Amino acid sequence: MLTNVCCMRLNTYGSVISWLSIIMSFLGTVVFSVLIAHNIFDFVPIKILKAVLVAALYVFWTLLVVNNVASIMLAVGTIKKNHLLILPWLINNGLLLASFTFICIAIWTSLAIHHESLKLILIMFLVFAAILVLSWYLYYGMYSLFKTFQAQRESHTAVHFESALPKYHEY
Repeated sequence: MLTNVCCMRLNTYGSVISWLSIIMSFLGTVVFSVLIAHNIFDFVPIKILKAVLVAALYVFWTLLVVNNVASIMLAVGTIKKNHLLILPWLINNGLLLASFTFICIAIWTSLAIHHESLKLILIMFLVFAAILVLSWYLYYGMYSLFKTFQAQRESHTAVHFESALPKYHEY
């Protein structure tokens, strides 16, 4: 597990990511709503690939809407150091990352099949690959924060449970 992410302690990182996530989720929801309204995948000539990309776009948009709520829960969970409030954000963002990875692979496949410009394909691959690697690293940082809060809560609960037990003396 990580103890620092981007030169920040996990608690600080959790607060920063929660606020950035709230802002980015809202903006992402607005942007993807506009993209859906303008049918951005009209350039794809293969109907089945276009249908898959449109379906993935709708799934991604739905996850962004849910992420608005999960991000608020992340902010509260980070403040209260409650791992259960971080869990919805982890689940939702895991699904978002999986969807984004799928969309990237579909776009790379479409570019490789229909474009002859190797330079464009290489640039798109490098940009999306860098974004994916950074995203998975940042996600692992939040998972580390989740596990840290979970361990703290479990050790705190165990101490309270042991102190609540009656003491018996052996004679």
